[in-house]
Amino acid sequence: MQYKNLGRSGLRVSQLSYGAWVTFGNQLDVKEAKALLQACRDAGVNFFDNAEVYANGRAEEIMGQAIRDLGWRRSDVVISTKLFWGGQGPNDKGLSRKHIVEGLRGSLKRLDMDYVDVVYCHRPDASTPIEETVRAMNWVIDQGWAFYWGTSEWSAQQITEAWAVANRLDLVGPIVEQPEYNLFSRHKVESEFLPLYSTYGIGLTTWSPLASGVLTGKYGKGNIPADSRFALDNYKNLANRSLVDETLRKVNGLKPIAAELGVSLAQLSIAWCASNPNVSSVITGATKESQIVENMRALDVIPQLTPEVIDRIEAEFQVQSSEQRSRLVLITASACCTAKARSFRAAVQTRDGICPFARQVQRHDPAQGSAMNNRQSELSAAATEQLSSGVQMALSLDILSPPVVGITDHNNLHIHSGMNMNMKQVEQILLPQHKRGKTDTLGDHASDKNSVDRRDGEDARSHEKRAQRGHRRARKKNRIEQGVVAPSQSFYYFH
Repeated sequence: MQYKNLGRSGLRVSQLSYGAWVTFGNQLDVKEAKALLQACRDAGVNFFDNAEVYANGRAEEIMGQAIRDLGWRRSDVVISTKLFWGGQGPNDKGLSRKHIVEGLRGSLKRLDMDYVDVVYCHRPDASTPIEETVRAMNWVIDQGWAFYWGTSEWSAQQITEAWAVANRLDLVGPIVEQPEYNLFSRHKVESEFLPLYSTYGIGLTTWSPLASGVLTGKYGKGNIPADSRFALDNYKNLANRSLVDETLRKVNGLKPIAAELGVSLAQLSIAWCASNPNVSSVITGATKESQIVENMRALDVIPQLTPEVIDRIEAEFQVQSSEQRSRLVLITASACCTAKARSFRAAVQTRDGICPFARQVQRHDPAQGSAMNNRQSELSAAATEQLSSGVQMALSLDILSPPVVGITDHNNLHIHSGMNMNMKQVEQILLPQHKRGKTDTLGDHASDKNSVDRRDGEDARSHEKRAQRGHRRARKKNRIEQGVVAPSQSFYYFH
């Protein structure tokens, strides 16, 4: 078993972990839970996940009793729980200070523990001010009830807001996010959260690596094993939504790849999730000891995931190859260098590999400005090469910080502010007017070069003027606040 730091913290967690969702209380009693937990420990797992809502609290009771009966040292394991849905009362759910304090107190009582290592906000709470939640999480940490706190199924914007509050108040921010991540659900982990990894050191403990069992290959059209999750009454609707022809086609396409590697489809799917360097731990679930043994062997599959194998997997899901993804670069420009003014305000327009923002930097630091412009030229050339090959661009939409990159012809690369952009706004940037609302490729842009060029000329001038105004304001602010000017530029990549 390999162990990784949970984000930027010093807490070490096993690369694969075990979660009590669905199983404890719904399918397993204490005796069966003890056998499963011990099988996990024998494989080197030290991280176990739970939540107050799992089986209405019964999952926490079973896990706590099983760990107590097994006689484990508390310091040998990492236990997490999640707070949001605690009951039916108006104050028994959400992320108010009242529920966070009372909810965690209740979880600790059910677990029969003095503390949990990590406590998550199970969902965002629009009805509670984020400052109240951040303060409450810090309060339970100060009481010794938890060591770290994190989020689950939050957006990048919400996590950024939490960190802004924590920094302003000199408090502890969230160190981990728990999103769904598998071959069918990838947007947040691979696109939306990109700025969070380097900016805040966010780690990930991802759930549902097998897409609720779909990626085990055991399900077929009308074929649901009696002892499986989809056989439960509460999951029949999910089964109907998941077991559609297109999903099953993709799953069947992975089976030959797994067979050539000599591994199961489940092992291949878990290994694919664990191979993402931003994932600290993949939360697995199992109802049988044999499933745990099989899941743990997924770690041996990771070295076999060569770029060629990854490209074959991506081909089944119609995603760009690793080489193509590496060239779809998201570029952001920060107009101010001070910590207080970090934002993604600038819209940088590059024409023929010349970056106006780099020229602004060059006035104050020639070496930095030259290096920045050279890098910008390389990125522009890489994007143009992809354009020439006619590769369809599948960029992330509705994301917080990275901008949308719109390549409109062979010579122009435009970087647009992309904050909270929807499909209609992206179409306004990427597509000629007569093609909006239709599926388009980069090749189509090049073929309609004349109409695009006319629009580009207008867009380029307006973007450059706005960018220059922003740079002037930023420099003036820096001179007033610090007496120095040191603009910076950040680069984010798909990977």
